[in-house]
Amino acid sequence: MYEEKTPVYIEPFWNRFPYFFTFPASPRMLPATIGLSLAVALSPFTLMGALLSLLATLVFLRVAYGVLELQVDGQIDPPRLDDPVFRDGYSLPTKQWIVLLILIGLVYSAYRYLGPTAAVIVGIIVTLAIPASVIVLASTHRVLAAANPVLLVRMMIAIGFPYLAVFVLLLLLNGASVTAAGWFQAHLPGLLGEWIVGFIGFHYTLSMFVLMGYMVYQYHERLGLTPSGPEGSKPPPENSGWSRYRRFMEEENYPAATEALQALMEDEPNNLEYPQLMHRLLRLTADPATVGQQAATLLDRLVSAGKVAQAAEIMEESWPEDEPLHPVEPETHLPLAQVLRQRQSHRQALGLISGFHRRHPGHIDTAELYLLAAQIYAEDQGNDAAARKILDFGIRLLGDDPAVQALEFYRSALSA
Repeated sequence: MYEEKTPVYIEPFWNRFPYFFTFPASPRMLPATIGLSLAVALSPFTLMGALLSLLATLVFLRVAYGVLELQVDGQIDPPRLDDPVFRDGYSLPTKQWIVLLILIGLVYSAYRYLGPTAAVIVGIIVTLAIPASVIVLASTHRVLAAANPVLLVRMMIAIGFPYLAVFVLLLLLNGASVTAAGWFQAHLPGLLGEWIVGFIGFHYTLSMFVLMGYMVYQYHERLGLTPSGPEGSKPPPENSGWSRYRRFMEEENYPAATEALQALMEDEPNNLEYPQLMHRLLRLTADPATVGQQAATLLDRLVSAGKVAQAAEIMEESWPEDEPLHPVEPETHLPLAQVLRQRQSHRQALGLISGFHRRHPGHIDTAELYLLAAQIYAEDQGNDAAARKILDFGIRLLGDDPAVQALEFYRSALSA
């Protein structure tokens, strides 16, 4: 019997604000927040006390990074403090300071070599990229990855406007933390006030880390990630159409299931789970030409919605033996080919690129697609001869187009 996943969705972060605020107060997280903030408050004003306070802060930040890492992986419930993710990586806070120094160095370099205007622009980009650097560091534990401006900008662009919205929310949370701490510090002096100020700082910081991690989890498909946690936080609302479809599938009544699913697609045209189910259903019942036609349109819709990883899965599942599968829109090819290469699906990526110049003559992505094909041949398959052949073809095809320089440069590198 054919099996499919029930369409599920990840609840948007803007619907889960109470979750971000209550996460640090959960029974599993509250002991760490209270205990570590209390350790900071009780530390005496001595060298040993300063070291104890620093140690407690580093331990808390490691907990925060671990929570972020778990959120990215789709494990959104508060973890136990003996979770394996907390066993190492206590150098992450120090690495984050190194990353921040590198990013500040980029701003200084822009000021020194390009002038104050460039420094302001770079400074704005660096400020926006700080949450992305925290996320990358928590996920990779690598300083160079977290300080790579190209990687950080790509993450911000891939997530899009929601990243900017989360950035603003982080600023508001930080401001709320400072305001609340200032009020308690002014009205509640002494040890109790110091502890409450520390507790508020830890509470809001952990909330911000949870928010950042959940954002990446919500938009993991745009980033080409595959979380090991649940695919979604809850199923979509039940409806009679879905119930009929499931019943027909269990009965292996595929024609009736096709009609029920078609009705669902008409009722919810923006739900991309249904076309994916239709594609897999057609593979059971329809001829390859019909499957290919439906899949080509589906690829465009998935990539346009930022679901490139799901589009790559469709390519890998339904690649016809007699004719490669191609999207309809030319803009779909490049991001899809890049993700296919990342997934080691070289046959599908090369088939997607092959003949692009005939299907879409003069398109701006032609040079980059053929360069990508050459890189697959040379770097992934060790076939320099095939890489040179496609580069030579691309150079002849593009003629005087400025984009030909990238092909010529790579051709020279292969010949060196």
